[in-house]
Amino acid sequence: MKTLREYIRSNKSFYKKKAFQDDKKIILFLVSKDIYFSSLTMKFSKALSDEAGKDLVVVPNLNLPRKTKKLISSFFPSKILNFKFLLVKSFIKNFITILKINNNLSNGEDLLNLKIKKMNIGKHLYDYLLAKFNLVTLEKLNLNHRVSIFLDLLYFFSCIKLLSVYKDPILILPDNVYRHGAIFEYAKKNRIECFAGLSMTEFTIHRYDDEKSYEDHCRTPSNELVENLVNNPQILKEAKKYLSERISGFGFQHDTVRAFSTNKKELSKDELIDTLNLNFDKPIVLVAAHIFKDAPHGLPNLLFNDFSVWLKQTCKELIKNTKINFIVKEHPTSELYNESGQISKILEEINMREKLLSNDVKTSSLFNSVDYIVTCGGTAAMEFAYYGVPSLLASKPPYSDFGFTINSKTVNEYFEKIKNIHRFKKLSLDKRNRALILLYLFSELQKSDHLEKIIGTQKIYMGIKPDINKFLIEMIEDNFTELGHEALKKNLKFYLNQEERNLMNNNLIQTMQIKKV
Repeated sequence: MKTLREYIRSNKSFYKKKAFQDDKKIILFLVSKDIYFSSLTMKFSKALSDEAGKDLVVVPNLNLPRKTKKLISSFFPSKILNFKFLLVKSFIKNFITILKINNNLSNGEDLLNLKIKKMNIGKHLYDYLLAKFNLVTLEKLNLNHRVSIFLDLLYFFSCIKLLSVYKDPILILPDNVYRHGAIFEYAKKNRIECFAGLSMTEFTIHRYDDEKSYEDHCRTPSNELVENLVNNPQILKEAKKYLSERISGFGFQHDTVRAFSTNKKELSKDELIDTLNLNFDKPIVLVAAHIFKDAPHGLPNLLFNDFSVWLKQTCKELIKNTKINFIVKEHPTSELYNESGQISKILEEINMREKLLSNDVKTSSLFNSVDYIVTCGGTAAMEFAYYGVPSLLASKPPYSDFGFTINSKTVNEYFEKIKNIHRFKKLSLDKRNRALILLYLFSELQKSDHLEKIIGTQKIYMGIKPDINKFLIEMIEDNFTELGHEALKKNLKFYLNQEERNLMNNNLIQTMQIKKV
């Protein structure tokens, strides 16, 4: 690819090979072979390395294509490790140990409970199996599952051996779920400073560096920031404007577009009641389902083994409550994840297929029809909350500690709240506004400023294929103009010297005179 070669040459002219005196290293676990993701991950990591004044060590993905390796090298990291060699050494040393661990696992429950040196890595391997094999739940382990577990454990042991060589390293993990979730658990146990949850469509990341932060979701903001936002009239005005655009189907984000598509039909409350044969005199509870294989344990404190188990158990408890109607809505992007029809099968297993609302109904038409919502941690909880609808959660999403959700610490407590869900009152104006602010924060403020200059106009969303050639051209232009590079450096400098743990839209924050935290 001619443009890629030009980009690599451009990088070699723009970036400089640096050696820092600080012994502490930044170690990047590069998760993707993809040109787009590799480029942006390196762009961020190199800028962080320069701003922090620490050498950047790259742990590349296995079987890295030659062109991707050349691209990575063009950013002049301090070192690119030969991870295959580490794997071979780990295989020789840990083969028997891994076999014994594997042999002691019979089913998904065993895997979820798997801990190594008090590190709960089993839940991440569980999620990886769901994604890899397109499963909604994991029961008995088959041979393919065991082979995958063996390889994941081999990778884990190799990584912790690698990290033990470095004194007090700093980690960059593109994500803290699936295979890299196990590394995150190691960082958590050893209190290693870690940057994780690097989102390329939003260009944001979360910093973990103390005991409390490791317990939070990777988008959790500080209480101080939220309070400053809530008390800012301009922010509230912008948040209302954003919500209006969001529910109109504006933008490209796959979840939003499909939830609020203009091609979907709108149902009045009366039509909803007639369609699903509901009792007009009883309040309506909406169960907002999730993508079953989309890293359920990425949500901290998930009360159930996975989203499928949660859905079944929730519906079984809801049907016992004779004071309510309840309906189930499929996740709007289920088709993109190859999960169309899965929710029907699950509800048929428990004889509740009639509770399913068709996915061709526009979500916004339910805002004034539904009285309560039940979810593990979807954005729907914030959207419905603005219309006064209380949400009962089965995990700890990033918005759960800000006063407008109904939370539970145990399954029994969760079931007790289902039993009494009809007693919860409509949300006050303050709580409604708080939910709206949180939605705006996650959707807009947790995006680094000058996005087009930093990462180009070609964003990756599910269902939309970006023009990689155009992306590379824009990256070459940035190497000449330095607008994106300087914007990123400015944001990182601000980020590294503040209490807020998320990379933020610094320009917008300053424009709106939001108090720095």
